[in-house]
Amino acid sequence: MFIEPLSCFRRFSLRPQLLCGKTPPSFSDFLRLSSVPSVSSLLTSSNKPQLNSLSSPKPKPYNLRAFTVVPFANVRKNPGSQKMNRWSLILTTLIVFTATIPTRAQSATAATPPSAETAQILKNTETFLRDLFAWGPDFKVKIGPLSPSPSQYFYTVPIEVTVNGQTDKGTVFISKDGKTFLRGEMFDTAANPYADNLAKLHPEGNPSAGPANARVTVVIFSDFQCPHCRELASILATVIPEFPQVRFVFKDFPLTQIHPWAESAAIGARCAYMQSPKDFAPMESQIFAEQDLLSAENIWEKLISYAAQSGLDPDAFKSCMSSPEAKAAVDASHQEGEALSITSTPTLFVNGHPLIGGDKATLEQYIKYELAASSSASPRSHP
Repeated sequence: MFIEPLSCFRRFSLRPQLLCGKTPPSFSDFLRLSSVPSVSSLLTSSNKPQLNSLSSPKPKPYNLRAFTVVPFANVRKNPGSQKMNRWSLILTTLIVFTATIPTRAQSATAATPPSAETAQILKNTETFLRDLFAWGPDFKVKIGPLSPSPSQYFYTVPIEVTVNGQTDKGTVFISKDGKTFLRGEMFDTAANPYADNLAKLHPEGNPSAGPANARVTVVIFSDFQCPHCRELASILATVIPEFPQVRFVFKDFPLTQIHPWAESAAIGARCAYMQSPKDFAPMESQIFAEQDLLSAENIWEKLISYAAQSGLDPDAFKSCMSSPEAKAAVDASHQEGEALSITSTPTLFVNGHPLIGGDKATLEQYIKYELAASSSASPRSHP
């Protein structure tokens, strides 16, 4: 089964081509599948997870259809039954529940195990990953070091995989007894789950709409050559007026591996903003409106034409396009996106809450939720 995502991907892929909107999930997706399941899939599942007492957890069998917890021994005994379908995984409900690990109690601040034990855990984890994803000798795998996780029962394990000159990174979790592998996202329920995202988002100095002191901020990472980003721009044209109390910040994340003129377009839009902030929106609209007519050969000529139509100083615009300042701003935006583990466009953050693809109903849902939260006594932090 093939599922066409609603975004453009710059992904770790073993295929010879990378296609906008038709690229399979990356390695990091398989490690932390960030797709949000529908409410109906949660309610209709015949394997709903049951909450057990956290004060006295009891061992129970792992339900692989409800949890992304994989005991090493089970997979080793029957590897064929555990091979994972690349596309059905995107629809799997991911519920991280770490209170039922049948191991001896350990302190959340327990020291890292002796080096020999650490090395064995890492070695077993690499072997397991190679079995799980069929990574042969051509795949160069770097794994570790172990570090604490939000759960006292697990270590966080960083992983880097390289094949055919392409490298991607991800994170998994390994139980402290080395017997259980977990992939997904793990959160401290006492903290804001998106605090790390908020700390990495820097909206200042970028094109924006809405009040600077807004309680809710939506940060959009976009690519001018991405068709799904063009669709999002049309959606935002109706959503932004709907929420005048919300701040919308626009950032660049050109997927240069598959979009040859996206970076040039981002530099042009940035130059329009630097010369006249109010002229960023017209420039953005024109680029998206003529997206199908643009190419790496005509992009500069077209951008200069758009600038002239907006009344910008043509000489200053040309000078900006060739200067390092505008490119540096685009590069900084892209680096921020990489720090946030963005691998596709459009990707949005609503007060730190990630949204991939920019579905209108989901975007409105997140905004309304954050607006309600911001009116409470203790609203969540925002950028």
